[in-house]
Amino acid sequence: IHHLKQVRITGKFNGAVGNYNAHYFAFPNLNWIDISQSFVEKRLGLKFNPYTTQI
Repeated sequence: IHHLKQVRITGKFNGAVGNYNAHYFAFPNLNWIDISQSFVEKRLGLKFNPYTTQI
């Protein structure tokens, strides 16, 4: 239990394969990496994972 409590759950807010294509298509002038990191860490309370895949 002690070790499980130390695991930080990660989160992402990018596309299914780890990119921001749909985000940039809708709002190309925004910094989606910074927005995603802020949302995941501050609003969700998770550790931001910038490198994600579909697997």
